[in-house]
Amino acid sequence: MKNKFRREGFLLPLAILCILIVAVISMNGFFYIQQHTDRLMQSQNKIKVQEQKKKFSKLAFQNDNLEKLKYSFNYLNLSGLYNLSSVTRTDLDNKTHIIREQFEILKRLTDSCAGQPGLATKITNYLLNYTDIQKGFGLIDLLNEISIPLNVGIKLLPCMRILPRSYKINLSLASEEILMAYFNINYSNARQLSKYITDGITPNKESINSYLKLINPEKNFTSLLRNTVISSQLDHRGTVLEYDGETFAYLDTVLDKQGIWVKNRNFFLWVPLN
Repeated sequence: MKNKFRREGFLLPLAILCILIVAVISMNGFFYIQQHTDRLMQSQNKIKVQEQKKKFSKLAFQNDNLEKLKYSFNYLNLSGLYNLSSVTRTDLDNKTHIIREQFEILKRLTDSCAGQPGLATKITNYLLNYTDIQKGFGLIDLLNEISIPLNVGIKLLPCMRILPRSYKINLSLASEEILMAYFNINYSNARQLSKYITDGITPNKESINSYLKLINPEKNFTSLLRNTVISSQLDHRGTVLEYDGETFAYLDTVLDKQGIWVKNRNFFLWVPLN
């Protein structure tokens, strides 16, 4: 089961390509897209557009292929990505602080994923002021808010997400790049750890901690492991919708506390009316 999720998850080339296309258009032309959508809403197709959006939105909550339709959808597993909410914490006096260890992880991620470790400060400064992360605010929203350059933002999308702190990194689905940045280990060790997790050799946090202590006996990994889970259960996924090979929507869904998939953030670039 883990092999299946890993194979179809974070590194799935087609899904990654689709989401990057969505990000390019969303970040570079969101205002134009909104204007275009507004014009459609005022046209004679207003009701039909709304009905189509509702129909397409439901595809995020089903797993069967509808081959008879002209559109297709691909799933992107996001549970193995780093959650930016881990970078800060709010104390009892409602003051927000940077968690230094997590900030260093973010710097390594922005360096390895985008080649710009300085972005960590820009992202963290935003998070210090926007402390109450709720469902309905996605990574594309954050990148737009802090005006991350388009070419840089695209590189960050496969590495991180933003959700409430309860959504932890699923180590079963994390890539070697994520493991390297999170535990500050080299590629060889990250690859070995990934294999151990997949094969069940390190099935829990205690065994992962033991492996990491062999690499770095001086470091305490306890606090890092608190923000992780090891499971075949997804808690976050994207659904990329295409019509005749052209991407038109990205649906972001999360698993709530009751174990029910709910809408997080949907982006419609356009809506096929056929």
